[in-house]
Amino acid sequence: MKWRSRLAVLLAFLLPVPLIWASNRLLVGELNVPVARDDASRLVPMLPPDEASRLPSFTRSCEGNEDCDAPLVCLRQLKWKRACVASTCAMDADCSGGLSCYSVAVGERVVRMCGAPGEVAEGEFCTELPLERNWACAPDLVCTHMRCRRPCQPQEPRSCADGYVCSNADAKGSVCLPTCEGRSCSEGERCVALDHGVSVCARVQGTDCQLNPCPAGQVCDVSARELRNGAWMRCALACGKQGPSCPEGYSCIGERCRQQCRADEPGSCGPLEKCAGFSERSSGVCIFDFDK
Repeated sequence: MKWRSRLAVLLAFLLPVPLIWASNRLLVGELNVPVARDDASRLVPMLPPDEASRLPSFTRSCEGNEDCDAPLVCLRQLKWKRACVASTCAMDADCSGGLSCYSVAVGERVVRMCGAPGEVAEGEFCTELPLERNWACAPDLVCTHMRCRRPCQPQEPRSCADGYVCSNADAKGSVCLPTCEGRSCSEGERCVALDHGVSVCARVQGTDCQLNPCPAGQVCDVSARELRNGAWMRCALACGKQGPSCPEGYSCIGERCRQQCRADEPGSCGPLEKCAGFSERSSGVCIFDFDK
């Protein structure tokens, strides 16, 4: 009978293992937008209300993760304000009102928050924490560097379609990025390098500063609509917290100095630009006009 007693003890030890494994999968959120297995430690956990309230910096304003108590991160939220937060969901079921659970990269950390369900196609503009459907990626896509991308497995080359490469783009994991390296483009187009390892065949408009370098002190500002085969380029002054400030009449947007403008004053922007963000209270800035 001793063997029966030993068997009972062994089963009592092994039975909880699948439950613990399943709980860990739920905690890291593998049931929704994937986070690379090796990077699971970067995921900001959900915290019980009483535990979160004991952290002095919880929901307070911040400039960076160093201003937040562990394990909180400094997230840019509504009206571009930053606050120390923890994850509010692990999967869609944790969100109310039909919202979806999104992974948002904050430096080397990943926090999960509830946002609007998506409809944006692969390669189009998106926001990581969307407030409206037309800013959110369609199901099975993830917003990486303001573009909807398809998750992939680096060890499986066929996980991306032809013309795409599986790249570890950010802390959320690997995604399919378009590439034209080593490929021929249509007449009038060439392979244009964009940010984060992306390259597309495009017809260049403006000053082709990738082929003709900008003057000293300026950088090549490149923007493209991947699905429209067009790339807009110009030389611009760089700016930012660690860089120089913009001259009078310019605003620092996206680490570039953008000329201020008024939408009610024709000609305040260049021929390939339009005035965006103008209101009665503040001036707008000139951005590329993708509709031209």
